[in-house]
Amino acid sequence: MKHIILMLVLLTSLLANITFQNDTQLNSFIEKIKKRDDTKELVKKMAKYINTKYTDYDTNIEAFDYAIDNIGKYHLSKLSPKIKFYLSGPKDLEIFTLIKLREQGLDNESIANILFSASGTYAPLGKKSKQILREKGFNNKVISIIDNYGFLSSGSKNLKIKDILVMANNGVDEKEISDLIISSKHTKTKYTKKSIKYLLSLGVNKHILMTLVYKKLLLSGPSDYKVYDIYTDLTKNKLSEDEIIKKIDATHWYYKDYSDKEKQILIKYGIPKKIVDHMTNVTDKFYSDMNNNTKKYIKEIEEKSSKQNNVHFMKMRTKLMNKARSNNAVLNGIKQAPLEKESIGKTIAKKVGNCAAQKLGFKACDKAPFPLNLGCKALVRNKFPCGI
Repeated sequence: MKHIILMLVLLTSLLANITFQNDTQLNSFIEKIKKRDDTKELVKKMAKYINTKYTDYDTNIEAFDYAIDNIGKYHLSKLSPKIKFYLSGPKDLEIFTLIKLREQGLDNESIANILFSASGTYAPLGKKSKQILREKGFNNKVISIIDNYGFLSSGSKNLKIKDILVMANNGVDEKEISDLIISSKHTKTKYTKKSIKYLLSLGVNKHILMTLVYKKLLLSGPSDYKVYDIYTDLTKNKLSEDEIIKKIDATHWYYKDYSDKEKQILIKYGIPKKIVDHMTNVTDKFYSDMNNNTKKYIKEIEEKSSKQNNVHFMKMRTKLMNKARSNNAVLNGIKQAPLEKESIGKTIAKKVGNCAAQKLGFKACDKAPFPLNLGCKALVRNKFPCGI
């Protein structure tokens, strides 16, 4: 047993990530940079030291990553473009970390899901940066996600476009996603033909996309019977057009003075022309009878509805994101870790690293002579639990 434990200790030391805590010179630079205001020359000297001592580029980047953990990215912002590129991105999910995950065997689809679940942002990529990522094994989808991360992170405060992508790509029903979009706060994101085509390529279907793009239009109408509620009655509750018209009349409220283009959008979304025309007629009549007291009453009703809607939205969002994660092994692995204490990047890196270490450990066990091979794989499995 002692021999097996010794072998595992040696294996662990070989597989562990390089740390720089014992590099006295590097730590000396870091401590000085922390204490001084004018650090430009010190940072240059530290960079030169790292480039000289850690000549292998991967190790070189790890050393810079270690420095960042201690002094932050600000001090390294004027270093070479290549270093800056490798260290760009959210904390603990920089380009460098993504490359490590890819090298350790995590597939592109899993990396895409991790990116959709990350907080922070990436800068748009240049031609050289894209080429580096292709050489490191990233496909066009992952590269485009990094390149368009600002757009994918846009949306309402509590529902980003990338959240919708997580749900759409992991088994959440389109009706549930559409309901969530409708319940979220208004988004000011502008969608071009190019961005719409791009979202379709990432897995958002046409119905969800129309709900996202035309959300404001679908929310027009009385608080208790908006256009989207009409759509729900038509598709889910299977009410007839005449039954819906009766419900519209019962609200004694208005919809919107729809333009011809908006009417076409509503019809394309699934609202019959007969109902669209009736909503227009109801609105015209309401406006003709409106006075100042009515306008004040309208404002109070809309404010009350907005507060109630926000509570409902947060419960719905939590439910659907949990459902998406439960359908995806990588995202489920992220959820199991306390995210407030450990970042997504470090959580996944640890899990993927364990899988790689476990694989190498099994190879070492196969070469070990009897009786060292007995129980060896079980010990490796316990030492490096692979959760993906």
